[in-house]
Amino acid sequence: MTTPATFPQISLSHHARVRLQQRGISHKSVRTVLQHGLAIHKQHLIFFHLPKARIGWMGLKDRDGLSKLVVITDLRKKEVVTCYKSGKAVRRIKKKPKRLRKHNCENRFLSY
Repeated sequence: MTTPATFPQISLSHHARVRLQQRGISHKSVRTVLQHGLAIHKQHLIFFHLPKARIGWMGLKDRDGLSKLVVITDLRKKEVVTCYKSGKAVRRIKKKPKRLRKHNCENRFLSY
């Protein structure tokens, strides 16, 4: 996990804009999580979340479900890939492997 970061220019991908609208998540909520949230680096992506303790410490209200919001970014492209709300998301993210597995096709077949 890393500390909060500020992003001068970060855009939303087309997929992220569609998901925001479908899930009823505001742009303000995404911006808040990106600016004040904690980051988890996994699978060449960065998952941002805002813990309840941090929300209370900052004096924010959790009426928009900020504590359950996860924002996934790819900072190489400087864009938000997608976002979703889930109560157990942080636990699942931490269990993910750090790197994507690369299966080598030659290793699957036995040579005689």
